[in-house]
Amino acid sequence: MKIRCFQFRNMRNAEHVGFMGKVIDLLIRFTTVKNKFISVFDVFSTNYEAEKTAYKKERANVKTGQLAELDKERDRVYMAAKKIYLANLGHWNEEIRNAAKQLKVAFDTYGKVPLKSYNAQTAAMEKFVKDMNKDRYKGAIALMRLKEYIDVMNELNNRFKDLMADRTEEDSSTSHIKMAPARRLVDQSYAELTKKIAASVLLEGPADYEAFITELNMVVWKYKNTMAVRSGKLKAKKLRESVSA
Repeated sequence: MKIRCFQFRNMRNAEHVGFMGKVIDLLIRFTTVKNKFISVFDVFSTNYEAEKTAYKKERANVKTGQLAELDKERDRVYMAAKKIYLANLGHWNEEIRNAAKQLKVAFDTYGKVPLKSYNAQTAAMEKFVKDMNKDRYKGAIALMRLKEYIDVMNELNNRFKDLMADRTEEDSSTSHIKMAPARRLVDQSYAELTKKIAASVLLEGPADYEAFITELNMVVWKYKNTMAVRSGKLKAKKLRESVSA
């Protein structure tokens, strides 16, 4: 009985972390195998934790870009709403003109919201949305047809707030470990483990390792299949592009 061969270099970081996590979980379940190679397991486990830390840092960096995009979007909606009331300050209808003046006072109270820092803008926009939903502004909001703008602004601001909290939490729990070298160390630990298991199967027979190897091979097959499907889609896309070029 043999452990399936697997090349990790084409795995995405999320796939690599997921695969190695499942291997660690299997070793924890199969205590006989783990205890047989406890020194290898300890190094493997330590290296894997370092890789997870590096991966969290990488994801936090991705979220920085997502935050910038969300910030642009909430700024765009805020400024669009502002332009609508400004355009109606000189409206021929007195009721609409007065509604625009009322909203101008409310907008002016918060200053230049889009120019504030991330946290200051989030807090200001949250309070602004609450004010706009109060009874005293409902008439003006309805006349300006700004209710949808306020709702979208609130949604975007909440998404920004949640994403910022996630990034802060992940960033505070990570160090400056780099992903590529962390992956290499985990790969080395996995290679050492599988070599020792293969050698023990030859020397002792498969009885103590058969169940573990069977489940590990299922995990390997699952990830190899995922990568093969992705590779097939990529090849098909390149083929379509070459034909249409």
